[in-house]
Amino acid sequence: MLNTVCFIEHFLSKEECMNLRNQDAWENGLVSNNTNALNLNVRNSKIKWLTSFSHPEMYLKVINLFNEVNNSTYNYDLRFLDSLQLTLYNGDEEGFYGIHKDSFNNEVGDLSDRKLSLSILLSDPSEYEGGDLVIDQENKEPTVVPKKIGSAVVFPPYLRHEVTKVTKGNRFSLVAWAQGPMFK
Repeated sequence: MLNTVCFIEHFLSKEECMNLRNQDAWENGLVSNNTNALNLNVRNSKIKWLTSFSHPEMYLKVINLFNEVNNSTYNYDLRFLDSLQLTLYNGDEEGFYGIHKDSFNNEVGDLSDRKLSLSILLSDPSEYEGGDLVIDQENKEPTVVPKKIGSAVVFPPYLRHEVTKVTKGNRFSLVAWAQGPMFK
């Protein structure tokens, strides 16, 4: 399988990033290990779901990015986009997300799987410390994604990755997953 990581600078403007961050009713980020449980040893973050109804312009913009990157790099069969997830890693709580994959341990009979993952940094790097997004590309040095507000990274969800502890300030990101038929 392809282990390419694609970095896109200036995908969102600073104004778009700041507008997305201005949300209320955040909830605890859960760990999706078939239980969707709160596990602060694996993940300490707050999340807010954005749908195609609540944020249609952003949803369309993300779909277009997935299609553009997919057509130029991966050529996966993409069928639909999950809801968008805003994530807040709070430095006062040492927010982080330990090493994980975004693909599921699929059950027999499942018809789809996540094919691509996306993360967009919504914070200026001067606003926080720590909080590196590190992607393990197997048989290569891990990639530490550059910290540039509004920039996006697209990668296969079967690559292990993490967000290191935020030790000061707040790190905001927008993440999404494109789905398609099961990998063969």
